Amino acid sequence: YVDVLAGSLQQKLTLENKMIAMQDAVKERREQAVEQISSLKTVLKVVIQRTKELQGE
Repeated sequence: YVDVLAGSLQQKLTLENKMIAMQDAVKERREQAVEQISSLKTVLKVVIQRTKELQGE
C-alpha cells in the first residue's frame, strides 16, 4: 500500500512541476503579447495620421 501511495504522490509532484512550467510559459507569452500590442498601437497611430494627411491632399 505504501508503495502505491508513494507512486501516486510522485506522479502528483511530477504533474505539479509540469503545470508550473506551463504557467511560466503562458506568463511569458502574455508579456510578449502585451509588448507586441503596445508596439502595434504606435504603428497604427502613425498609419492613421499618415492616412489623414494623404486624404487631405
